[in-house]
Amino acid sequence: MMTDKKLPCDVVQDLLPLYVDGVCSADSRQLVDAHLAECDDCRKVLADLQESETEVAFHADAKAVIRAHNKHQSKTALALGVLISVFLTGVMGVMLYVTLKGWSDWQTTITVGASLLFLAGLTAVPLLASSKRLTKAIVFSTLALVLVILCEEAFFGEESGLETLQIITATIFAISLFAFPVVVRQAHLPEPLCHHKLVITMLWDSIWFVLMMLFLAIDVPQEMGFVMVATLSLVAVAWLIALAARYLRVHWLAKCGIAVVLLALWTALGMHFGWAMFDGVDSPLLVGGIGSAIGAIFVAIGAILGKKGQK
Repeated sequence: MMTDKKLPCDVVQDLLPLYVDGVCSADSRQLVDAHLAECDDCRKVLADLQESETEVAFHADAKAVIRAHNKHQSKTALALGVLISVFLTGVMGVMLYVTLKGWSDWQTTITVGASLLFLAGLTAVPLLASSKRLTKAIVFSTLALVLVILCEEAFFGEESGLETLQIITATIFAISLFAFPVVVRQAHLPEPLCHHKLVITMLWDSIWFVLMMLFLAIDVPQEMGFVMVATLSLVAVAWLIALAARYLRVHWLAKCGIAVVLLALWTALGMHFGWAMFDGVDSPLLVGGIGSAIGAIFVAIGAILGKKGQK
């Protein structure tokens, strides 16, 4: 039953959500309409509420469209991944048939199989994976590539086991420089390690770099100590630069300056001991002094700009 009594603003504003959703009674709607016709404040609240409802509906529709698109993309990727897997399996099947017929040897077939695994890692694995596709592709492809190297060196190569280790460590180190940061970024790490992914990456790269240089140095035992000193000193410089870039709260120009100084000092040290040489330049003090001076200028400029940015 309708009444001539006017509703206060707080009651009307409590009813507005039901009014906007169209779920209040006909009598309540008429009372709200009558109040809105005379109250500017409640009309403004209604306009804000309608705008908010529109934005929520828009975001909900957008999420629905994105989910539908992702579902379609996943189905397409899965179908393509299965197709590639079937094709590669067929190729391997042909190779096995040819080998069983005596038209090829097992060494070739095994090496081709390892190569197909490497190709699968680059194509089928990221398409078939439901999550962390890039990480799985990197890990699978790297392992398959190592298997290819082992097969090639074992069946067809004339290199020694040491040379095989040199090739493998150099390959893993080269891939790690570009790919391991992606693996670490996508990895689910324990809470204490989540904020130290740079340290994990540096540790991994350092291990493979030192192993690579160690296996190379074994070939020249008379120079092994010399090579390892150069290697470990370079690793130390790389760690100092990385830690300064990650943890020092200074302007980026100051970080660049620190890197320039460290590299200049390492180069000067290398010129003195002979692991770094430049045509026409034979003064380690000159190289170290000029490099350090340039780095100091960058540090000073960075310090000035950093102070201005804090004001």
